[in-house]
Amino acid sequence: MKKLKLFKKFLLLTLAIIMCCGASADVLAAGNEEQLPDGWQRLQIAEDELENSNEYIQPREPAPGLSSISINKLYYNEDNKVLIEVVIMGTESSALCWCNGMQSTPDWNRTSSITNGNRVVGSRRYFKTNVSRAEVEAGIVLNIRAQATNALSPWNTQTTSVTVSLPR
Repeated sequence: MKKLKLFKKFLLLTLAIIMCCGASADVLAAGNEEQLPDGWQRLQIAEDELENSNEYIQPREPAPGLSSISINKLYYNEDNKVLIEVVIMGTESSALCWCNGMQSTPDWNRTSSITNGNRVVGSRRYFKTNVSRAEVEAGIVLNIRAQATNALSPWNTQTTSVTVSLPR
C-alpha cells in the first residue's frame, strides 16, 4: 500500500515536469521563425503602425446586473415591417419580445451596446414583427411585451408592456 502511494506521487511529479517542459518547448518553437508551415510567410508591420494600433484598443468592463427594460421606439425596416426597439440596462442572458401575441424575431444586425466610458452598461435590441406598414397606416393597435433575464442572477426576470394605438 505504501509503495502504491509512493508510485502515484512519483507518477504525478513526472507528469508535472513533462507538462512544464512541453509548454516551454512550444513557446520556444513559436518564437522561431523557421517553424511556419510550408507556404506561409510572416507579415512585416512597421513599429510605428503597431504602436498607433495599440492606442485605439480600449478594454471594456462588463455591464452590471440587469436593472431595467423598456420599450423605446417603433421603426420600419427595409421590408416595411415594424421593428421594436427594446433598451435593456445591465447584462441579460436572454431577451424576448411579443407583438399582438406573436413572438418577434431578434434583429441581430441592429443590436448595439450602450456604453459609459469604457464600461458597457446595457444594450439596444431590435425585434422584427409581422406587422406591415399598411396595417400601421390603417390604425392597428399593438400590444407589445418585452422580457429580459438577468445573466448574473437567472431568477431575476424583468418584463414590461405597452399598448400603442397608432393613428390613421
